[in-house]
Amino acid sequence: MSYPDTLPAEEPGEDQRRIGDIWQRLGLSGLFFGTDGSHRQAFIYAYAVAALLVTAINTLNVMSILHDMPHLNPLEPLIWEGSSWLTLLAFFWIVWLAWRLAPFNVRPRWLLLIHIPAALVFASAHVGSFIACASSLIGCWAGTTMSAISGPNFSMSCARMALAI
Repeated sequence: MSYPDTLPAEEPGEDQRRIGDIWQRLGLSGLFFGTDGSHRQAFIYAYAVAALLVTAINTLNVMSILHDMPHLNPLEPLIWEGSSWLTLLAFFWIVWLAWRLAPFNVRPRWLLLIHIPAALVFASAHVGSFIACASSLIGCWAGTTMSAISGPNFSMSCARMALAI
């Protein structure tokens, strides 16, 4: 199903506010996806670059963890880093929306303060979701335990991740 790139003309006497009007006031185009063609393309490129960079970083993290702790089952760091990757991509829209509302060259400069709550919301959603995702995968992975984020170490891991926010 495709959506038109332009908004339909309003009928005379129509006083209802559309969601597109609110998005336009926030600095977005007001189209269905919140972006016009060029901004949608920029979002897709940014999303793809973020996915590739995070894939490379998480791959290095998995290799480092396995090198530092050879006694671990190789699935453990894969689950940790894979759940982090999935949740980062799931919440990438928060970063994108903050950037669209206040790009780094925005005037007045105080609008950049939008990035602080956006970063906190993104970090909380990312960390909370990948902990939930990893622990649900642990529950499905019966027969072994995941030493670094289960049992007595789980609360310590949660505290370290919360401090990282």
